[in-house]
Amino acid sequence: MLENDKGIGIATCGVYIGVDKDGNDQWNNAIYQVLCSEIEQIKQMQHKYNMVLVGDFNAHIGNDIIQGNRSDINDNGHRLLNLSLIHI
Repeated sequence: MLENDKGIGIATCGVYIGVDKDGNDQWNNAIYQVLCSEIEQIKQMQHKYNMVLVGDFNAHIGNDIIQGNRSDINDNGHRLLNLSLIHI
């Protein structure tokens, strides 16, 4: 985490979520639980932090948000959209 002289910082988090295949659901859910916990901890901190999530979410989020994108939403897409709605 970095902080500027005005007390506003940047918290970065690198994420890799496994491909949507049989056997990865438990792993992917566990990663999202840790990620949600970390986001909540950062939100509770005394100083204000902007959060930057980077990495490979292996998420298909449909084309309602990004025109021209794939039209399907996979399990990882649902996880990412829910994370965005709840925590950000």
